[in-house]
Amino acid sequence: MQKAIKVVAYNPTTEEELHFNCKAKCAKYFGLKANTVIRWLDNGRPVIELLIDLDRNQVEIEKQSKLNGFELFTINEWSVFDN
Repeated sequence: MQKAIKVVAYNPTTEEELHFNCKAKCAKYFGLKANTVIRWLDNGRPVIELLIDLDRNQVEIEKQSKLNGFELFTINEWSVFDN
């Protein structure tokens, strides 16, 4: 059985941090499908950078707008940024 990956949502404008015990809870909080969050995090980059690569894809931009300025990180990625 795979261990749940903890997720940190960070808003650089407000410096607000939200911590989630798994990707599914993060997705539910932001009104997204779990597969969307999994795909964003498995890419290994914050969501904002991912969207720069996909800026012509309106669906991804609409999904990202649900994050209200938050960027998503796995707990391991966040521990690197937070030090």
